[in-house]
Amino acid sequence: MELQDRLAAYARRRLDAAAAVTVGGLQRIHGGASRETFRFVLRYRQAGREVERRLILRRDPAGSLIETDRAVEFAAYAAFHGTAVPVPEPLWLEEDAHHLDHPFFIMEELVGGEAVLPGHRGDGLADPAPVDREERVDEVVDAQRGLAHHGAHQR
Repeated sequence: MELQDRLAAYARRRLDAAAAVTVGGLQRIHGGASRETFRFVLRYRQAGREVERRLILRRDPAGSLIETDRAVEFAAYAAFHGTAVPVPEPLWLEEDAHHLDHPFFIMEELVGGEAVLPGHRGDGLADPAPVDREERVDEVVDAQRGLAHHGAHQR
């Protein structure tokens, strides 16, 4: 069974009251060193309405250059979701490898939130537009304030 079909079968089990569960557009996102990352669209019918969600699968690879704990990563997303820190909604953490060959987690996709180096377009070429360094500093400071505020509430 293909990964896309296995992913749909897993989603069917997790979505108790859903019908017509399908997965489409499964696409590998290259570049990560700690997890295999895929984007996909999950479609299903629930409570009489059609639902379509753009999601991300983060699956442990057979071997990795960087060892990280997926449960800690998932918990970090869960801790910051709904705060001023822009993180995707974490949906399912799965430690049992039999579903997709390796442990994994699934979260929503933040469309338009691709990580690129400041001053670059993401394709390796320099952005011809100048980088507003003051604006970047303000963004970093705002994110740090959000992290500090969240940390104070966790103590």
